[in-house]
Amino acid sequence: MIFLSKRSSIKSFLSNASLNPRTEHYLLSYLIAFLLHYGRMSATQASRSLKFSRRHKANAARFLASVGWSNNWYHCYRDATLLLEAEWKRGDLFVFMLDQTCCSHQGDKTENTFSTGNRLRRPCKGRRYGKKRYTPRRVHAFVMGLLITPSGLRLPVNKCYFTKDYAAKHQIQYKTQADLGAELITELKVPANARVIVLGDTAYDAKQIRQACQKRNFSWIVPMNTERVLDGKTREQRLKVRSVMQAKQPEQFTPIRLQPTRGKHATQRRLSKCRKESKKQGRTFYVHSEILAVQSVGTVRVVASCKDKPITGEPLKLTKVLMTNDQQLKERQVVELYSLRWQIELFFKELKSSLGLHQYNFRDFKKVAGWVELALLTFVYLEWQRAKKLRDGRVQPEKRCWWEQQRTHGAMQAARDELDKQELEELTRLASTKTGIKQLRQLLRKAAPSTTLSAA
Repeated sequence: MIFLSKRSSIKSFLSNASLNPRTEHYLLSYLIAFLLHYGRMSATQASRSLKFSRRHKANAARFLASVGWSNNWYHCYRDATLLLEAEWKRGDLFVFMLDQTCCSHQGDKTENTFSTGNRLRRPCKGRRYGKKRYTPRRVHAFVMGLLITPSGLRLPVNKCYFTKDYAAKHQIQYKTQADLGAELITELKVPANARVIVLGDTAYDAKQIRQACQKRNFSWIVPMNTERVLDGKTREQRLKVRSVMQAKQPEQFTPIRLQPTRGKHATQRRLSKCRKESKKQGRTFYVHSEILAVQSVGTVRVVASCKDKPITGEPLKLTKVLMTNDQQLKERQVVELYSLRWQIELFFKELKSSLGLHQYNFRDFKKVAGWVELALLTFVYLEWQRAKKLRDGRVQPEKRCWWEQQRTHGAMQAARDELDKQELEELTRLASTKTGIKQLRQLLRKAAPSTTLSAA
């Protein structure tokens, strides 16, 4: 960008953070770079996003090591408290999802990486291999949480995973994936007395998660290991959950049809127009629920689901067994709520494909953590822009419907159009007067590359 208007929406977004001029400059650079980049994203692109800046490109990478303030989206989200209070008054449910995502990096000197093993890869016939038939894959891991409000607003939080070697070297307490997830639950800021339900995969079927939810009075739904046993004094009473569910008769399983385009949680899925057509048919599950006392967990509602209709005389094929501490939930509600967990997988896809979350190249992990925070900050800005448009009464119904179903890619296109419009309006204003033309020449001279200026 050559022109940066004082009324820019990005500056308005950062106005509540009380930033110093240096921090504001680099944040603007990275936010504009994430929004306007085509192809591969990098810190060099961020340094060149503001054309009038004369700061060295290496300073943009050094700035990342100092980014630690933005780990909470409240620092920048304008009127966040009022917005969440308004969401809570709707009386609906807040959904908080937990999961871990990895970014692959092959450098041997890159800090805080660990090997995934890559055991599933098979050597191809006829291909030449070196000493290592299986190429090791080293990754950075990030435990992220995604809060979805009743109106479909998405707010992310993040915790970096530190390996044992990195934690020992930098005198940091080592924490597992479940420990980091429990911290995200404890630190989550939602309105008081708000109803929140936590969703996670099998990695978050852990004692830490259950304790954190109990302290915050949150409900949780996780898939359980079917090898878990029931609570009992004798061996006959401590049956496996898998055995209990497979002993049920086919008549005890109730068919449930889920249609993503309908129901209470349709707005939280945020399906596009083209996706709604393919999702109209829906899917049918056969479920059975019971309230069981599970060892080391307590009394919970267990819901077993199957994709295929159970047939008498044939072994039962369980697709997934869910458990929840909210015993008041019906079996249909449990299955429908857990189907929302896929939204965090779509969130990871949008971060990597649209914003370029994984396209960094740093050895220092502090810079990597800063890069991830700024990518999440850009995501929050797009969600803030969407919420602002939906609350604007001047927006036409067709445009409002368009904003309701937009995700990261569509919001980025709208942000790009808005920034281009600001550039053209400022260019037209300066070109209309002699004084403006003089200012325009000065700005264009500043925006020109230093090599061009030296040659001239």
